Amino acid sequence: MDLPGARIDRLKENLARANSEKVRSQARLAATMMSTRMGSIAPDDVAWLMRFGESFYRWRCFEDGLRYWQGLLDLLDDKGQGNSKEAIVTHITAQAFSALSGRLTAANPNASKIAANISKTLGPQHPLARDVQAKLGGAPAVSQAPAPPAVPTTSVPLPPPQLSPTLAAFDTSTQLALWVTLAFLDVALADGRVADNEYMTWRVVMGRMNLPDVWQRFGLPYLQQMLHHGALYELSAHYASLPVEMRVTMTNTLVEFMMADGRADVPEIAAVRKIGAWLGVQIELGAR
Repeated sequence: MDLPGARIDRLKENLARANSEKVRSQARLAATMMSTRMGSIAPDDVAWLMRFGESFYRWRCFEDGLRYWQGLLDLLDDKGQGNSKEAIVTHITAQAFSALSGRLTAANPNASKIAANISKTLGPQHPLARDVQAKLGGAPAVSQAPAPPAVPTTSVPLPPPQLSPTLAAFDTSTQLALWVTLAFLDVALADGRVADNEYMTWRVVMGRMNLPDVWQRFGLPYLQQMLHHGALYELSAHYASLPVEMRVTMTNTLVEFMMADGRADVPEIAAVRKIGAWLGVQIELGAR
């Protein structure tokens, strides 16, 4: 029989391992949302999204962090902000995560130059710059300006609720594709049927986000069964811990589905508000 102290130590280890898995799940989720360009971002969102991106360093999730920062850079390019100061910092940060993830190594002929640029842009005392220097080598860049503060100690978002084994078995892109498709069905079927123009809107959205075709993979009857058994609610609750900007773009997709036929009926509005509430977003709509 284990001594009480040994059982407590093992419990702590198990809890730490479970929390680590949840953190990695949160990291994969946020990276997938950003890399699939779920929707548009307003200029005021950029600073917040950059601060959220710092979480990947604290989580030590460098591969997902690389995807997130590359996705943010693509969004800035789409908004015509590819030459902005924020885009420069985003590009440099993506390079730092590329080094920390192992994709960029000291064997790269430009490694020292990249490390120096990271140090110059972020400051030689920045945690990312220090870690990159340790991995890639090269002399730290000389900066006359005061070093910026270290990564802010903003609170780490709560990890998402644990998904059921059925949903957890899918990769994050398939999970997001299922959420989009189930949300579409919930809104479109509010009036009893899926119209052709509504179905085409769903296809456009899935193509725009480069998500897998779960309709063809699973078939409509199975998707309706998932909807009936609460998969949409479960996924929405899982996504409720995402940054609010991402959740708002998700609700914008719901509105796009609702307006596919040019009007918003009362049952459709109710469905959109319900799903928005599951995401933690209040949606103000009126019948049109």
